Order: sequence, then structure tokens, then C-alpha cells
Amino acid sequence: MRKLYNQLNSNQQGFTLIEVMITIVILAVGIAGMGLLATTNAKYNRTANESTVAMTFAEQKLEQLIADGYENFLTVWSTGTHGPFTESPDGNRSYAYKFDVENYVDPTLGAVSDTKLVTFTIEWDAVNAGSKEIVLRTIITAK
Repeated sequence: MRKLYNQLNSNQQGFTLIEVMITIVILAVGIAGMGLLATTNAKYNRTANESTVAMTFAEQKLEQLIADGYENFLTVWSTGTHGPFTESPDGNRSYAYKFDVENYVDPTLGAVSDTKLVTFTIEWDAVNAGSKEIVLRTIITAK
């Protein structure tokens, strides 16, 4: 009988408890890493989306200024800082922006008549990323 019992034990196949526990630990570490990766990815996606909204909004505002023409621009915007203004272009987050208008000075030619340098600055508090800022500049001239 003892001989039969030893033969059955020596032919057993399967995993030991320690092998199963090691496998569970490895899987748990992998799943935790995937979860961390997913949350980090979501955070950076939100930040990228906010930056895209801000950039698109800034470009639209500058395009409006250019489309209005130089004469209309001068009647509304004098030299100096205008703002800050606050808008929510995506209906979700508030963005503060301002215009700085100054006479354009070319590095080579010096002051250029009927030409303004417009600096558009937009700021917002990004989710989990602190304060962010985008600055765009354009030159508006009389035609």
C-alpha cells in the first residue's frame, strides 16, 4: 500500500501553493502599473485638451482682429494693455486673456508707421498642472 501511495505522489502534476502566490503577486503588480498608467494618461489628456482650447481661442481672437482691419482695430484698441477679460470658450473652464498693443519697432528699420504689434496672452489653471500660459504675437498693418 505504501508503494502505491508513493507512486501516486510522485506522478502528481499541477502548481504548488507558492507558485500560485508568486503568480498572483506578479499579476497584481502588473495590474496596479496599468492603473497608474491609465490615470497618468487621463491627466495629460486633460492638460493637452485645455492647451488646445486655449490655443484655438487665442488664434480666433487674433484672426478677428486681423479680419476687422487696421482702421477698425485703431478705433477699438489703443496702444497699451487691454484686459484681463475672462471667457469660457469650451463652457467648462475659465480662461483669462489680455491684449498688449504697441507700435511696431523693426530691429533693422526702427519704428514702422501704421504698424502695431499685438501680444495676446491667455492664462488658465490646468487640472493637476498649475497655472498655464500661452502667448501669441502678430503684426497688424494698414493696407
